[in-house]
Amino acid sequence: MLLITMNVIVILAALAAAFLTVAFSENRAHMAAQDEIKAFYIAEAGLNDAIHDLRIGGTGFLGSEQTPNPFNHGGYWTAASETASGRWTVLAHGQHGSSRLALEAVLSTESADGFFDVAAFGDASVTVSDDGIVDSYSSSQGTYLSQATNTNGGTNYAGSDGDVASNGDIALNDSAMIFGDAEAGSGSSVLTLGGALVDGSTSPSTSKALPPVVVPPEVMSLAPGSGAVVGGSAVIPAGNRRYNTLSFTAGATVTTQGPSTIVCDNLVLDGTTQWLIDATNGPVVVYVLGKLELSGSSYLGSNRKIPSDFLLFISTDNHSGFEGLPDGDTSNPVSLVDTSRLTGAMYAPNAAVSVKGNSQVFGSVIAKKLWVGDSGAIHFDTDLGTNPNLPAGTGMAQPTPASSGSSGVAGLSMVSWRKVAWSASITTPDDPDSPSPPGAK
Repeated sequence: MLLITMNVIVILAALAAAFLTVAFSENRAHMAAQDEIKAFYIAEAGLNDAIHDLRIGGTGFLGSEQTPNPFNHGGYWTAASETASGRWTVLAHGQHGSSRLALEAVLSTESADGFFDVAAFGDASVTVSDDGIVDSYSSSQGTYLSQATNTNGGTNYAGSDGDVASNGDIALNDSAMIFGDAEAGSGSSVLTLGGALVDGSTSPSTSKALPPVVVPPEVMSLAPGSGAVVGGSAVIPAGNRRYNTLSFTAGATVTTQGPSTIVCDNLVLDGTTQWLIDATNGPVVVYVLGKLELSGSSYLGSNRKIPSDFLLFISTDNHSGFEGLPDGDTSNPVSLVDTSRLTGAMYAPNAAVSVKGNSQVFGSVIAKKLWVGDSGAIHFDTDLGTNPNLPAGTGMAQPTPASSGSSGVAGLSMVSWRKVAWSASITTPDDPDSPSPPGAK
């Protein structure tokens, strides 16, 4: 009997030890996630302070790695450099607890349009066919439906700033409508057939370079987690995450809170799935390395219906080797079909993207090749034009008011920002070999 009792005690002790180990591990993970969020905000505060310093005549160098400026139980240090006439780069390092994070901002004294400055762009070509529609609205003025009060031939539309551009040809046919300009590349053409309409200009466009998608290595290196959500509701709190295939099936409602950066191999939404992006406390950026499939009546994007809340980067190449096919490699699609909807800005520089079958994009799409057809629609949010984004980074920049001071850099505005490697540095003008200035503030 004594032996049995001792065995029970040993087993219970082992279970207790295992439980404590798991509890401590989960607590450490939770604390690390909280530290990372706070480091993000501290670095962001550092950026703001450095920009203000430049405007009032300072150098933009605040604190140093050895003596960071204290902020909310953490600290930051910043550096700045004028990289071209009227253009500045500012770097801010923030740390809290065990987490460290660096942000880089590009500033300019010239007014700049956002990278997502058109409704639709296709590097190789754009096709709008079979009752496809491209128009515009302003998310700051209300919903798209509240602004779609205009009519042309029985077709409702909102604004006429839904510009379409390409470095190649633009083709419209079978009652397709572009309420805006259609600007083909130099030496290319805009072809309209079958009652198609271009409501604006068809003058040639200025060539647009598409930088590659750069996936943040600190997120790419994370161990992949389970991405399957079947029915029900779930909340994904702020933080960085890595998934294999992220698949939300019919009936699932998932909310992701910012600031978050998510990398997944594939993203599949169908049925009545809703993936809601809550960017109230920070940006949400999703990188898809493989296929993107939205079908059924699924919804992906801002819970506030604000396209600038959500950046969707697609790094897959389904175009090379399939140049003659409008959808590219159909085994690796980037597509919206049925009545699916996306509210956000999509950047897919190597992908053939299709928006078809009554599906709708509220925001902007930039792709290698783009096909809008079968009553598909892109509704350009003109507010994106004043909310610049760095296409190859992770930032979602808000316009920064111009300076009213006279002794600093006048009219300095933020063009873009992104996360960068912790090792990134800017040398001081006083000592080009030193990453932080002597006598920094």
